Amino acid sequence: MNCAFHNQCPIFMICVSSHQCQRKLCVECLHEQGQGFHKSLLIDKFAVQAAQKLKEKKLDETSELSQYIMSFKSMLSQTESIMKKIQKDLSQSIKQLNDWIEQVNNSYTNLIYETSNLAESSQIVLEKLVSIVEGNAEKNSLVMQLEKINKWLDQEIRAFIEKINEEIVKTQPLIKQVFRSYSMVQTNSQEDKDCVRKQQFSIQTNQEEDDFKCEILKTYEIKKLDGHCGGVNSICFSPDGISLASGSHDYSIRLWNSKSGQQIAQFNGHSGWVNCVCFSHDGNTLASGSGDASIFFPDNSIRLWDVRTGKQKAKLKGHSDYVYSVCFAPDGTILVSGGGRRNSNLNGDHSIHLWDVKTGQQKAKLDGHSNSVQSLCFSPDGNTLASGSTDNSIRLWDVKTKQEKAKFNGHVRFVWSVCFSPDGGTLASGSADNSIRLWDVRTGQEKAKLDGHTWDVQSVSFSPDGTTLASGSWDSSIRLWNVKTGEQKAQLDGHNGNVFSVCFSPDGTTLASGSNDLTIRLWSVKLENCIDY
Repeated sequence: MNCAFHNQCPIFMICVSSHQCQRKLCVECLHEQGQGFHKSLLIDKFAVQAAQKLKEKKLDETSELSQYIMSFKSMLSQTESIMKKIQKDLSQSIKQLNDWIEQVNNSYTNLIYETSNLAESSQIVLEKLVSIVEGNAEKNSLVMQLEKINKWLDQEIRAFIEKINEEIVKTQPLIKQVFRSYSMVQTNSQEDKDCVRKQQFSIQTNQEEDDFKCEILKTYEIKKLDGHCGGVNSICFSPDGISLASGSHDYSIRLWNSKSGQQIAQFNGHSGWVNCVCFSHDGNTLASGSGDASIFFPDNSIRLWDVRTGKQKAKLKGHSDYVYSVCFAPDGTILVSGGGRRNSNLNGDHSIHLWDVKTGQQKAKLDGHSNSVQSLCFSPDGNTLASGSTDNSIRLWDVKTKQEKAKFNGHVRFVWSVCFSPDGGTLASGSADNSIRLWDVRTGQEKAKLDGHTWDVQSVSFSPDGTTLASGSWDSSIRLWNVKTGEQKAQLDGHNGNVFSVCFSPDGTTLASGSNDLTIRLWSVKLENCIDY
């Protein structure tokens, strides 16, 4: 092979100096640069030495580095198994506690209904009523213990995660070094010639960046928004991404600046849990749904709020029980709402109502579900409405004809959440059977089942580009999924209560989550190059 600079001269030596040069030398190269500039070996001698060194290092066998990597993998696998068991045990304990609380609450509710004449009540009933009036010492003590455990776990887990992240950062220079070495080995002769011509005795690889491009989904918590004194049931970004709305068990709706994390407004008016909030597509109106009241005087309203002034614009009444879900049509002219039962002891409202946003009048009522309608979502074109219910089914409705188009069966427990993909071709659903399912909207067939959560999947949300699905669960975790492959891309941990709602920002770089731990958290969700030369 002839020299890149001196076409008539064959290469006969290799430079082994520590400086950067073209390495392959001819007689003219040595003459022009001088013998002292290069530490060179004859090609045949260099080949023999290189072969000997390769043999000594035993690169064809399992290296010491590979053994360390295998050891790391084994350790991580064992750690993962231990952590899964701990998470499973904790989830089971919390579930048992939650079931107990629900049972106690139902017993108190029944007690109120059954107690019509206190003079004739039994001693047991009176003792229970006295404990309610005076405050339940046992419950207060339990709450204090749980709060103490939560704080301890939160501190320990955060400290552990910080240490792990510090060690991960230390591995990045090693990865860069490997990629640089690989890049140099792969550089072909034509590229060598081009580089040498540009700068004599200096190697510059001109490969396309994508040849060795490595992208990772980088996620981390940006902010924690505190302010609610009850669980956060629902969150929604404004269309411009500047504001975030939240509805809570504390009966309030709050608006937050999504950049600074500061509360900018609070809407008061509901007299019960605010189960759902949704921005209109122009961002000027916010809709909210609630049970609104005591068990004696149910109001069950939907309210429309002027986002700029914070004033109530309208109150829509028609449901006979809780309002669990609201959603604006893409053109903003229609609002839909889903009703449901308050508890198992009462007859519920399982209907979907369509409202004229301008007049506040009910346009239609869709019946079909046999239990609470927990979630509603319009297709991007506004022609189809999807509904998820605690009757375990998902239904699609024709918005124009007001008729049911399809019914998707597959979940074996409550369907808590449904969400259309941005192209309208896929519907995602989250269920109490711990799974997420992806459905082909056209055929009604199940495309994929995403497993990983250890408790109810309460909320699902597509990223604006449709490549990622976020899910929030009662297991306190948020997970990000690759929609194309069905593989889990990341897990976001930080909440210490049920995650009730997740929502992507319009630009897809931020994910918001609302939880039963009274907080809202904002997460950075970005694809970044794992190697930065």
